[in-house]
Amino acid sequence: MGLPEPRQPLDCGFCGLGLGGEFRPRRTASRLPTRTVPPMSAAVSLRTSMPLAACPCCGESTRKPYVRTRDFHYGLAGEFSTMRCSGCGLVFMDPMPSVADLATLYPEDYYSFQPPRLQPAWRRFVKRWLGLQRYTYVPHFAKPGRMLDLGCGSGEYLLEMKDRGWEVYGSELSTAAAEAGRRSGLDIRSGELRAAGFPDAYFDFVRLNHSLEHIPNPLDVLPEVRRVLKPGGRLFIGVPNVDGLWARLFGRYWWYLTLPVHAFQYSPSNLTRLLERTGFRTLEVRYNSDAGGNLGSLQLWLKRNSAKPADGALVRSIPLRSLATAISKLVDLVRMGDCMEIIATRADV
Repeated sequence: MGLPEPRQPLDCGFCGLGLGGEFRPRRTASRLPTRTVPPMSAAVSLRTSMPLAACPCCGESTRKPYVRTRDFHYGLAGEFSTMRCSGCGLVFMDPMPSVADLATLYPEDYYSFQPPRLQPAWRRFVKRWLGLQRYTYVPHFAKPGRMLDLGCGSGEYLLEMKDRGWEVYGSELSTAAAEAGRRSGLDIRSGELRAAGFPDAYFDFVRLNHSLEHIPNPLDVLPEVRRVLKPGGRLFIGVPNVDGLWARLFGRYWWYLTLPVHAFQYSPSNLTRLLERTGFRTLEVRYNSDAGGNLGSLQLWLKRNSAKPADGALVRSIPLRSLATAISKLVDLVRMGDCMEIIATRADV
């Protein structure tokens, strides 16, 4: 499709990827005021949580228990169960929280919902040199066009793409995050994508970077993504890989399991099936992992009986994070990394 767009830093605020895109120890969240959301022991009993009738990837109704564990990242009370589809291996919460349920899990003052800001160039250079800045793969485009970032937080990535000449839009469930982005001059629509009112075939590029795993209704969301994506446009999805080496090794202590805020855990094969089912054709699968899968998971295991397992000396150590990132990059080479990126397009092209 022409000249490559520069690779962009990750910006997931939910998965240990902070405002600069790097793997970030959970102590970042400790600077926030005390969370106001209810304990999850109350939240899991909400009337809108219910078991999945069938797997969204393959339609299979039989499943088997996967892991049951507590929240190691945010301190929500209770334990949470997951099941694994017998047909395709998709891992999912059981019972499955609704969109309304999941919205209660994030405090409005969460750091990724703060007003967007761009890091100084020198800081990005140092982090990249140390192996602490992870970049997502961006599809090739001949020239800037119109893009949508789904699950954009307050819109830091949108600011970067706007600076590169793109016409940018965001969709974000958090009202506070969307308002913070709008105060910075960004067009971020609050609520679910289908309520945003975008026209058919409107976007050249749609991005879901570490947001799809948070979405409890992918069979509703992905067809809407297809509707607003232009024929020949590109869809980017970045998610954890539950079939990766570190997920297999650490199990319930895997950093990216992140219950209860991750509704689903995908693998390359079942995510490809889900995309096919919702009208997309997968063009490329890449692996792009960092220190979360190995060093972060080791931190959780070592402090598994602690009140704050995700906060500790291992994940604070810059030398260890650089080394762990380098090891993860080697694992990526054999396609066993614990973070994957998929480029897809509409299947009618």
